[in-house]
Amino acid sequence: MIETSREYGRGLLRGVTQYNREHGPWSIYFKPKGLGEHPSQWLETWNGDGILARISNQQMADAILKTKLPVIDLRGSITDLGLPPFGADNEKIAEVAYEHLAERGFHHFGICGEPPGIHRYDDERCALFHKMVIDSGKTCYSFEYKKNGRKTVNWEEEQKQITEWVKQLPKPVAIMTPHDDRGQQVLEACQQAEIYVPDEVAVLSVDNDEYLCNLSFPPLSSIDVNPERIGYEAAETLDRMMSEKTKNF
Repeated sequence: MIETSREYGRGLLRGVTQYNREHGPWSIYFKPKGLGEHPSQWLETWNGDGILARISNQQMADAILKTKLPVIDLRGSITDLGLPPFGADNEKIAEVAYEHLAERGFHHFGICGEPPGIHRYDDERCALFHKMVIDSGKTCYSFEYKKNGRKTVNWEEEQKQITEWVKQLPKPVAIMTPHDDRGQQVLEACQQAEIYVPDEVAVLSVDNDEYLCNLSFPPLSSIDVNPERIGYEAAETLDRMMSEKTKNF
């Protein structure tokens, strides 16, 4: 149960495919879908042996746990499922991002992520990057959402807030974003504010989604987290769990 709408999900699937070619063949049930789509009713009666999933909401988690099958969670958004998250090394990602930007002589840094609490991995990446900047004696500015009494902020309002934030930052500044969607928004904010990239603002993101990176102007620089390897090792771990008939690794 992995989305095909994002490059990260497709990378995971390529890794699973490689493992299946080398050690299979498995009988695989798979349907192209987007991230966060609710599980179909087929899962209630599915006679399977194990599940690889990107669990993004409680409804999906409940449906998967109800099967009582071995499960690998490849997202880690919900922390109390009893399923260890299986994914990228966020400490290493933050370290690579900071070192790459610091080597280019920046003293002012920024972080533009999601509102806290939406996705644990994004929060972790931002917090680790912030700590590395502060520990090095440099300044780090974090984008903060202003909901103005509303429960959510639509894309246009969000883009406006990011643009105003970028305008106010001391220049030159290096901004890290936890994923390419946000990186694309920061570059769009720079374009709207007529700020030169990378001379005034350098932007570095994570996931290396070629579609989003090349959609941006200028193209977005992004860290490749090697989802193929993650997918391969997840399939390998699930294979072991199914063979040993365990529900945890």
